[in-house]
Amino acid sequence: MVERIIIAYLTDNMTLFYGKSKELKFVPDNQKAWLDYLEINEGKRLVVKIDLEKGIRSHNQNSYYWCVLEYFANHTGHTSQELHSLFKRIFLPPKFQTILGREIKLPATTTTLNKSEFAEYMLKINAEAGQLGIILPQPERGNEKNIEQPLESSEEMLSKQQF
Repeated sequence: MVERIIIAYLTDNMTLFYGKSKELKFVPDNQKAWLDYLEINEGKRLVVKIDLEKGIRSHNQNSYYWCVLEYFANHTGHTSQELHSLFKRIFLPPKFQTILGREIKLPATTTTLNKSEFAEYMLKINAEAGQLGIILPQPERGNEKNIEQPLESSEEMLSKQQF
């Protein structure tokens, strides 16, 4: 079975190349970018890190997340976007990047979380809601509805969630 791998060439700025292992060789998804990078760095020493690709959060996880934020917003008076910004800042570590010789702190993002990291993030949000006395709707499992009073606009979305 051929597994999808990530190969990254690390310099001052990290460049990621996605691809697959095939016949004991790395086959990049974007062959042109790969060859351009190698040509630009011809003769330079490079550090290579190879990892198996971890699937980023699923579409279902993301849909459920925004439904939870909407539900949370209706109970707090804040918008979903405000809560999204707050939770990213308190539950995810910031990223640091050097630009023009200066190290800057960038806000965290949920878009790069893998499925298990995103599940941990959601557990922290659920705990935060619990401290405020808010019981968040849970995703539907099988045919059992595990949601007491979902938002009307979110009920259909939540009923389709399979985790």
